[in-house]
Amino acid sequence: MALVVATALLTMKYQRLGNDCVAAGVFTFLAGETLIISGNATGLEASVPS
Repeated sequence: MALVVATALLTMKYQRLGNDCVAAGVFTFLAGETLIISGNATGLEASVPS
């Protein structure tokens, strides 16, 4: 969970600095980590579609 929060903060930091390409890369990593965490929160049968 801390990794998701840290990547969200890094996305905001680089967006404010004007580094849009770096912010987009960190945001993509954030989206992937969020999917992984949400899949682990449910049981195996419920996480199959994701």
